[in-house]
Amino acid sequence: MSKRLNTAVLAIAILMVIFSPLGLMYGQTLGPRAEQEMPAHRGAEMHIRVIDEQTGDEVDGVQVFLNQTAHDMLLGVRIDRRVWDDTPAKGPFGGPHLAVVKGVTNQRLEITDLPEGAVVVQMVPEMSRFVGEGMLTGVPSKLIGEQAVVLPRGDAMLPGQVYTFQVNQPVEVYLFVQEIGGFKLENSWKPTVKRATWTKGEQHFRDRMYRKSFETGQVEIPGHVGTMDVVAKLDVATRQSYRDAVMKYGQCVLISVESAQHDGVMNWLHESGVAFVIDDPTQHVRLTDLKDLQWGGGEEYREKLLAIDLSKHKIGQIITELDQVAEVDQQVVIRQIILSEKNGSDRAQQLQALLAALYGHRAVNGIFFGEIWSVLANRDQLAVLDLSWTETDSGKVWFDHIGDRWSGSAMLEVKSRRDGEPTGSLSWMPYGRYQYECLQDGVIVGKGTQLFQVDETEMVLKIEHSADVVE
Repeated sequence: MSKRLNTAVLAIAILMVIFSPLGLMYGQTLGPRAEQEMPAHRGAEMHIRVIDEQTGDEVDGVQVFLNQTAHDMLLGVRIDRRVWDDTPAKGPFGGPHLAVVKGVTNQRLEITDLPEGAVVVQMVPEMSRFVGEGMLTGVPSKLIGEQAVVLPRGDAMLPGQVYTFQVNQPVEVYLFVQEIGGFKLENSWKPTVKRATWTKGEQHFRDRMYRKSFETGQVEIPGHVGTMDVVAKLDVATRQSYRDAVMKYGQCVLISVESAQHDGVMNWLHESGVAFVIDDPTQHVRLTDLKDLQWGGGEEYREKLLAIDLSKHKIGQIITELDQVAEVDQQVVIRQIILSEKNGSDRAQQLQALLAALYGHRAVNGIFFGEIWSVLANRDQLAVLDLSWTETDSGKVWFDHIGDRWSGSAMLEVKSRRDGEPTGSLSWMPYGRYQYECLQDGVIVGKGTQLFQVDETEMVLKIEHSADVVE
């Protein structure tokens, strides 16, 4: 028990529940349906009794602290087995993608003989990055208004070929290269101190600029191999940071079939006590097919895994389809969430609304947010942490929900049952696993772990022998 709890909390002798009301999220109501269903399906009124472990008698005058450590439903993240595998695995990295061409004479610059697919654009303060999704900002003022050659190279995991074009005068070329993966240019390209920033959804990246002078005639832009050995570049500390983040942002994890056969992954899961669900492709279902599914029963039944794509379906349609599942008393697990909004704050608000709707629906038995680290995330996956291990906007929303808004923590003083009243009551607490600590006169007399399961209304806590037994 921390010093702050010992000095401040123990002086309070009245019930005080310290979780945020689930009907309010970021100042917005969830709507009548969500407000009604969330308490009904995710928790209940909790009555607490404290029992002397030796005598079996009820004990009076005990202060109880509860902290939820796991939910009754599955709330977690996807993990990447490459973090447990010393075999190098390929991942994307930055390569040349934008070449700003600055003439050094007063004559009009002409750029000709472009390769197929290349375009010439004029640099402006904020513009499309032309490679995948992304808005380029923070362009140095000296380059605004200059011409640039862009050759989209497609998937970042594929090689980019060397290409050339012609200029009618001596030029300086500024090459934009994403700062990821340790990509190296030949020594004739000189790194500058200038950086350009760009965004993709809610993630923020930087391009470093390299400069090289060319005479009149051919300009050659270097290629790149398209991949790097991601895992080979992860040191021991980085791998540990990843695993620590898994423990913080997920109470369980979603693993691939391959990961389930990986000794390193499975040993860590068992040693750390993290629950897991296997992302079995044979159990994947589409939203619009839910009403036509033949649901199994008994031992043959395995929960269906559903991906939700808000670029294809509105939240209202998703709820309607899930109602079909609830009508036959079945449940699905949300294995992936794809948002349609591109702006970071808009994505966070969209995610917030979706999570509220899913959490309050009785047909949903689990929600897996996405990857922990954006470096290892696939293109459509949400990520909790960006390249620099900083929470993304959506990551903040996720952690705020699983760590606060959907979690129950409480402090109360157990009262006597002499008047026929429950020893201690909490108006609503979510189902799941709780750690508890019981104190008498500032001394810890009992602590442990207890489950509060669906359809239960009482939690019985056992402590060491106490003189304050209820008569």
